[in-house]
Amino acid sequence: MIFTILVCVEIILFVIWFVYKIIGMIHRHKVLTSIVILGAIYLMISGHSNNMVNTSSQKNNTPVNTVHDDSSAASDYSDAGLSVGSSLVLYPGDNCYETGADGHRITLYNNGNAIDPTYQQLVSFIKSDDTDKVPSNYSNFECADFAERVHNNAEAAGYKCAWVDINFINNGAVHACNAFETIDHGLVFIDCTNYGNLDNDKIVDLKVGRGYSPEGIGDCCYVYYSMGIVKNYQVYW
Repeated sequence: MIFTILVCVEIILFVIWFVYKIIGMIHRHKVLTSIVILGAIYLMISGHSNNMVNTSSQKNNTPVNTVHDDSSAASDYSDAGLSVGSSLVLYPGDNCYETGADGHRITLYNNGNAIDPTYQQLVSFIKSDDTDKVPSNYSNFECADFAERVHNNAEAAGYKCAWVDINFINNGAVHACNAFETIDHGLVFIDCTNYGNLDNDKIVDLKVGRGYSPEGIGDCCYVYYSMGIVKNYQVYW
């Protein structure tokens, strides 16, 4: 605020000084010089205006997505579409959307009153949610759809949830799951894609450079093979 006031005062003083000079030059019929000075005033004001706009934009730019790649570096991206309310999963910088098996754009519904759950609350919710019972079909309902439904169901139940896009090193394979920032166990990754078992709720230790090997939650004893080595993943809240 103080910086903005000082800039405004500076501009006003310069304008007053130049106007005074211009009036004197016009009085002496130095029209060309007057035009040059007016152009300088315009450029000066435009430059200050752009600087103030850029400063304001940087202060209001809040990252909502995080990319994790195979260099173990994390980069933050901001997308106005991913905020409270209905939002589409957009790949930052690519201007393309993630789609479900039937071609619809993956849409996340965020609850402004949602909270981070405890680990036990998370497990209880996942066990009560029936998303993992939906039959998996590459034409109608696949991993992206499972993750979308879990996200929206969790937000509706009052728990903050993320949709996670995963890329594997092997043959360009991809996958999707969910993440919850629990208040007692930190970030927990959940995979509810139906692999044909009676209980398909799974927890995953997701790390770049390691195999993606889900494990059954709680007393579930199903064993899953690794889907591949994780190249990178992106978390959408």
